[in-house]
Amino acid sequence: MAKCNNCNVEIISEGENCPLCHNPVSDITGEEKPLFPKRGFVPSDFFFKLDRYFVLVAILCGIISLLLEWFLANSQIRYSYIVFAILLDIFFWLRIKFYIQKYTSAQILTQTILLSIIAASTYFALNNKNIIFEYILPIIYLLAFIAMDIYVFINIKKPKKYLVSLLMLSLLSLLPIVLYHIYNGTFIILAAIVASFSSLTIVLILIFDLKRLVWEFRKILHI
Repeated sequence: MAKCNNCNVEIISEGENCPLCHNPVSDITGEEKPLFPKRGFVPSDFFFKLDRYFVLVAILCGIISLLLEWFLANSQIRYSYIVFAILLDIFFWLRIKFYIQKYTSAQILTQTILLSIIAASTYFALNNKNIIFEYILPIIYLLAFIAMDIYVFINIKKPKKYLVSLLMLSLLSLLPIVLYHIYNGTFIILAAIVASFSSLTIVLILIFDLKRLVWEFRKILHI
């Protein structure tokens, strides 16, 4: 039996090269090792405890917040939505953080989506609704772009595994400018800056990395 040190997998078939990466393999005949490397994921009991205990605590906190606001604010619910959104953010952040530990770009995208949900939950608490898509959402997306750009710059020489996340972030970042035109906003600067970055990123990906993008999509969808 042979082992590829590059792919970290054991190979049953005969041959001097790895069928995956075509690098030379090393002979480990006689050693009793598993056929596949151990996965780097968190054990399932962690997710069981998270689903069982955290969800229960989150539901209780949400209900208490809802009832308190219902009685104290004369049946007007404005801030409890934010509590639910924050608890939802923490739950999914923990799941994504520990389930896809190696995929920082996916973590950035997921956290951006969750923060967008929190921003949307402030709709009933704000007197000026336009603040959400004129200030809050554009700032979230600008910070997400900065984090994603730093990650891409650090991993620029490594195989690209961030194009799908970067494309999804770019498409999501067009939301503020769309909402601005739908609701006739008054301040467009931040939304326009984010939309410019998003449009430029989408164009560059489609021009220079379209084949790699298709490869990533095929890998994600297993087709």
